[in-house]
Amino acid sequence: MAVTSVNDTATSTVLVAPSTALVGVSVFNDSTAILYILQGQGTASATNFSVKLDAGDYWESPDRSYVRGGLTGIWASDASGAARITTW
Repeated sequence: MAVTSVNDTATSTVLVAPSTALVGVSVFNDSTAILYILQGQGTASATNFSVKLDAGDYWESPDRSYVRGGLTGIWASDASGAARITTW
């Protein structure tokens, strides 16, 4: 299990690198801005995303296939806070 944080940014950024060893992931958005998460390593945006997390929202991957390709994310604005990520 690993716990990491990625500071919020209005630029698409890698949240979780691809890995066939990953079994699951959880993300808590402690930013004041919306976080858009895209499955895989494409460019996340407000119109290209898999999961939308409002400020204070929590999400957990439904299965292994969802996270093995990694996750990218972008916040609606560069506010304050981070994505608190746990992988296993």
